This record gives sequence, structure tokens and C-alpha cells, in this order.
Amino acid sequence: MTTSFSKFDNPLIVFVSSNALTRKLISNLLKEKWSGQFKIFSSIEKKSLNQMNIYLLLLDLSERFPINHTDLKNKLANVDFEVCIFYEYSLEEYINKINSNRSRAFTLYRKPVEKQDDFVKSSVAKYIEPINAPYISQMISNELNFKKSPHLIAIGASTGGPDALVKIVKNLQYDMPPILIIVHMPPNFIKGFCKRLQSLTTLEIKPFEENQVIEENQILIASGQSHMVVDAKFGQFHIKKGGAEKVNGHCPSIDVLFDSISKLNGVYVVGALLTGMGKDGAKGLLKIKNSGGLTIVQDKKSSEIFGMPKAAIDINAAQVIMNLENISQIMRDYSLQNNA
Repeated sequence: MTTSFSKFDNPLIVFVSSNALTRKLISNLLKEKWSGQFKIFSSIEKKSLNQMNIYLLLLDLSERFPINHTDLKNKLANVDFEVCIFYEYSLEEYINKINSNRSRAFTLYRKPVEKQDDFVKSSVAKYIEPINAPYISQMISNELNFKKSPHLIAIGASTGGPDALVKIVKNLQYDMPPILIIVHMPPNFIKGFCKRLQSLTTLEIKPFEENQVIEENQILIASGQSHMVVDAKFGQFHIKKGGAEKVNGHCPSIDVLFDSISKLNGVYVVGALLTGMGKDGAKGLLKIKNSGGLTIVQDKKSSEIFGMPKAAIDINAAQVIMNLENISQIMRDYSLQNNA
């Protein structure tokens, strides 16, 4: 099985099944597990496969709704992508006919008599896992520069955010760029949360105050009573209050913070949007992306609530979609010492 994605900017997986339940199961699976594009079809008889730029075709064949083996063989005769077929035992002869005289054999999975949907789902999950990893690696190494140390890191989170931030902060090394955090929680909890984070790191954890200067090896947490706005003066980052009105139903708002750092001239920033309900941070993350910064969102599987990351993905604001462990590793690698 090849794992090269040199000709695919966003690898496309196509899954075909006549069974509506199986299509639904695989659609949900690919939404959760696959980082590229995918399409789900009930039939391929009227599809022009060579015009879709497919990386992998997954066919779920059933005796109840067979495709004429000659038609299918002709349709797959000249494809240059990988084909994986799930079939019932009764279709063994049919499979041999369409798989014969090919320089590149199909990958075949014979389905059990019972629980066929579960078998197809688990097999697809195991099959795409090794494909997905090199795609993410290629995306990271070829499209995005993770070795460029940012001047500033901004992180937004909501539901599930405190635990996610604990996992990130406890792994950070000394010599970090300044980090700004907004987490949606009541104002009276901020001080205790700062103490919790401070117990995990040698970096300085500080609650937001008016007109602060934030420096390297500092993590500044929004107060929960006013928006956090960033300005750059004389080579320093100044943090000031931006009002108390709610934006996206929140004060402080992640969008307000992200919007302010996207306007900093000559500053390379990284914005990360973690687990949370709603859409706060999505539009601001898009502004960071459009201004030349790097944008990261937490994936569905590791998010307690996928609302905010999904909102960013839906408007194409996310350059990278990663689980929390990988996000933590990226943040750790931004140590100024490691990037010197």
C-alpha cells in the first residue's frame, strides 16, 4: 500500500455501499478519523471516477445489489488509485473475475455472515489509520512551518478547556514565547485556575490586569470580567482591557483576542482553538490565518465538545486539525531554546 501524497493536496476517499446504514456508519467514522476529504455514494455506475482525483476507493459489495462484473471491471481498469473491496462469501467468483489480469491487485476483505456493518466499520478504521498518519505528516512538513518560533501564542477554550489546558501547560518547557489564554469560566474561578496551572510549570502564570506587559516565559489568563486586547509598542506586547460587553455570548471573547493579535504588524502569531461549545474564536482564527499566522484546532475525538473547533473548520479557518496530545507537543517544541 502506497503512502505517498505527492499529487494530492487533500486526499479524497470515496466509499460506496448500497446499504444506507453502512453508509451512515462509515460517514461518521470518516468525519471522526480521516483528515482529508471524503465522499459517500450508494452506487458508482454513473460516476466518473478518474475525474475525482481519488486516493482510495472503498467498495462495499452486496449480493442483493450487485454491479455487473464486466461493467465494474471496465470502470476500474485504468484507475491509478488504490481500491479496497468488502464482499460477501457468495461473491467470491465475482471478485475473482474483476480482480483478474490486473497489474495492481485490489485489497480484499471477505465479510462475515453476521454483523457485517460492524466488520466493515472496524476494517475501514484500521485500514485508513496508517494512511492518515503520513498525510498529516506531509501536511505539517510540506505546507506549514512548525519550526518557526512565534512571537506570541494565543489559545482559546471553553467546555472541557480547563482539563485540556492542564495537559498542554504541564508539558511546556522553559524559554517559551508569551502565551495568552482565554477560557470561558466564571471570574471567581480564574485565580484558582491560575494556581492550578502554576503548580504544573516553571513558567509564570498571571491573571490579566490592565495595561500589562507580557514577556517570554509568561502565560497570561483573561480575567473573566473584560475582553483581552493586545497591542505592540516599542518591541513589547501590551495587554489592555477591551470592554465588558458580551461577544458571541462571552466576555472575555476569544474572537476579540484573536482579532487583536491578527492586526499586529510584523508579528508572527499562533492561534489555537480548543474544545468548547458555540462559535467563539472561529472568525478570529480566520483573521489570524489571513494575516499570515498559524491556526490550529483540536480534533473531534479528543474534544469534549467539538462546537468551536468545528465552527472554525467550517469557515476554513483551521490550517491544522490535531488531537490534544499533538497540539501539546507542538506547543512544547516552540521553546525558544529549541528554536534558537
